[in-house]
Amino acid sequence: MCDLKNKLLTEGISLHTANQAEIDSAEQKLGCSFSVEYKTFLVNIGAISANGEEFYGLGIPENSYLNVISATLALRREFPELPIECVVLYSFGDGHQYYLYDNKHSNILYFNEFKFPEDKEIPDSLNKLIENLIFMN
Repeated sequence: MCDLKNKLLTEGISLHTANQAEIDSAEQKLGCSFSVEYKTFLVNIGAISANGEEFYGLGIPENSYLNVISATLALRREFPELPIECVVLYSFGDGHQYYLYDNKHSNILYFNEFKFPEDKEIPDSLNKLIENLIFMN
């Protein structure tokens, strides 16, 4: 994650990192424990808006649209069947498709509210997802 952080900073991308108090508060508000990988993402990178891509995180006001707490709670209200361990990581911008982060299994899930089959190659780490979306598009 440190290499990715340095690459983002070198490109002049602003990072909105979180502190432990923000992480503890988010875990309490969302009712789940964050994985080590997700906590590392929040502490080192956090919310990102770069090259037309946006990742939800902490280190920003709770009423910000990129705040993971408000985004996740909103999606849970709309889809109560979502596993409690999942948080919104990335929106495709159409309001229907998301990458979620599953803190229980430490992996990325593709969520499509229309539930029709769609082949999506899902990177196996947060680093790869961020690099793919920000630097390879």
